[in-house]
Amino acid sequence: MSADYGSRGGGQIARRAGVEQELVYGEVPAQDADFGDAVRAILEQHANAAALAAFGAAAAPAGAGASRARRVGTLSRFADLMVSEGVVDGRLDDPEVQHRLQKCVYIAQRMGAALGYRFRFLESGAFSTGLAVDIYQRGTARGGSDPFGGDRERAEAFLRLVRDRSDSWLRIATFALCPRGVPSDREGFVDHVVWHDSELDRGLVARVFDDVRSLAGSGGGGQGA
Repeated sequence: MSADYGSRGGGQIARRAGVEQELVYGEVPAQDADFGDAVRAILEQHANAAALAAFGAAAAPAGAGASRARRVGTLSRFADLMVSEGVVDGRLDDPEVQHRLQKCVYIAQRMGAALGYRFRFLESGAFSTGLAVDIYQRGTARGGSDPFGGDRERAEAFLRLVRDRSDSWLRIATFALCPRGVPSDREGFVDHVVWHDSELDRGLVARVFDDVRSLAGSGGGGQGA
């Protein structure tokens, strides 16, 4: 029997009002409520790329520069892979491309890639403020490593999952890979996702659920952050 989520389309109504709500079951980073995250949110809202990049550099704690440079280096290698495989466009300063990259990073981490980002869930799916900052820090990249640690089987399983997918598919897939708060059965998952966005096609949501269950499992375990 389908779960009862009350009045339908709550998420869609919120978006029409210009407010995208954070969903309580997502993976919330420890610093999510602090002042720095609030500043990042304001800069993201106004698409101020230069200020966002400057804030990211200024807000880093002492001694964190080398670590961040390596993390950005790993992110750059991952982004290059996504571009070369045709999963994302090469225009990484484009907000729509960044949206796709956010979803791909989350999916990759759930399949075991070591990229090091923490995510929270919005109605548009998984989102990381740290990743949003690092996209604009690509010029500071130093070193980095293969996010899949040389595990070609895991990398290929991930690529099979995300190749030739629509933005909506990637968005729904992040919910399907969420480790808590999302129904684990097919019918419950479809009801849950469509309740948050009544404009989504139920058939697409069901197909994403099936794709993720069949393909993500072949890539082994994943990371929770």
